[in-house]
Amino acid sequence: MSVAVDGCVATAAESALRPASAGVPVDPVGELRAGRPVVLGSTQGGEPVGLVVVAGSLVTATTMAFVVRHCSGLVFVTVSAPACQRLGLPGMPWTDEDGPAGAMRVTVDAAEGIGTGISARDRARTARLLADPGSVREDFNRPGHMVPVRVDSVVEGSGPAQQVADFVRSAGLGSCGVYSHLVTPDSARLARHSAMVEFADRYRLGLVEQESVA
Repeated sequence: MSVAVDGCVATAAESALRPASAGVPVDPVGELRAGRPVVLGSTQGGEPVGLVVVAGSLVTATTMAFVVRHCSGLVFVTVSAPACQRLGLPGMPWTDEDGPAGAMRVTVDAAEGIGTGISARDRARTARLLADPGSVREDFNRPGHMVPVRVDSVVEGSGPAQQVADFVRSAGLGSCGVYSHLVTPDSARLARHSAMVEFADRYRLGLVEQESVA
């Protein structure tokens, strides 16, 4: 039986992306705890990248839609190694566990309470289930539309997924973080540092530079 999580988010949809007042410093940890997206600077393959991050336990249809609209469309969820084992999330078939994609798990959807699995509402529900410590493997269908990524639950590490998990954990929200790669406005390229800073400023989002999470 699925774990009921739809009622766990108290923030109204219209306030989930409420921008901070102009001229007021934005606290990234406070924004994350409020369920709003935060921009996290990272590197991948030696190149700087920007990630839009939402706490997995607090993501809503509104914040998921924001992530999908401004990012690559491929949405990841960090999941601790023990939780991967509990939820029956094996590695991708034919993937080298020691390679760059080795931490990616088989994609999932929530088994109940969703439509096709691709909508922002459906993906948000799946993410919240992955973040719920009471979830079990029967709560998910495989394959699906969300990409769990195994992370270490104790030791801080490098790489985008581990940095996301470390940041969410630092806010006291577990280690489950929803994230995707920020792209340029024309969706042609991954956003680099200047575009990342401009994006965070435009939407008054909390911004965490790479050095802050290294």
